[in-house]
Amino acid sequence: EDSQQVEEMDIISAAGSTASPVRRAGGSSAHTCVSSTEHDSSPLATRAAHDEKDDTWVIVGDDSGLGAETQSQAVEELQRSRCTFFNSFFYPLLRNAKNGYSYDNVKRWTKNRKLEEYDLIFFPINVSNSHWCLAVVDTSDHTIRYFDSLGGKNKQCLVLLERYMRDYAQDKDIPEFDREWLKKDVVPPVVPQQTDSSSCGLFVCAIADALSAGVKPKGVVRQEDMSDIRRAVFRLLVSCNM
Repeated sequence: EDSQQVEEMDIISAAGSTASPVRRAGGSSAHTCVSSTEHDSSPLATRAAHDEKDDTWVIVGDDSGLGAETQSQAVEELQRSRCTFFNSFFYPLLRNAKNGYSYDNVKRWTKNRKLEEYDLIFFPINVSNSHWCLAVVDTSDHTIRYFDSLGGKNKQCLVLLERYMRDYAQDKDIPEFDREWLKKDVVPPVVPQQTDSSSCGLFVCAIADALSAGVKPKGVVRQEDMSDIRRAVFRLLVSCNM
């Protein structure tokens, strides 16, 4: 019952912070981090620019390729990808089994969710109960990527998620998923790096936020913006508008 309860929490929980997905399935827009002007490369969450009219955060950073777009055009662009977010309980249940892996432990998590309907699948990963990272399955190019704001690598995580995707494919009869997946540890400078010892959870939220909006996190997610991003996440939490 406990695992069934947590699977309903389709949010990212990281280091005590929770971030809502950029988009829900089907293209409905939600909050996301971006810059407040087309010349500002830092996330909008760091500038607390909030469009009260349509209640939508929009990514328009220099690195996003959307700088010349109007806000409405940017929102329309962001709605094209389909993303789903597993919460932080998924990976421990998948990994913490007698043989180091159990598909049965998480089989129910896709009872109401068809992974083949999504472009990106996000998994927050806790390392040794002291550090948060992010794994992302890209179904469009059959790649599993691992992002660590401290520059670490995690071959075990990539292998287990590949095994999970193949077991899911056999369970649900999705032949295009039952294959070898390309596995990549995304390393600096592509993945933004933290310079403190307490922002890893925020980096996970911000990197996931950028990727789900089609924006490369390099140059958009920055250590100097973490205090502002933390306040933006807090506002989303207390508003319950996610």
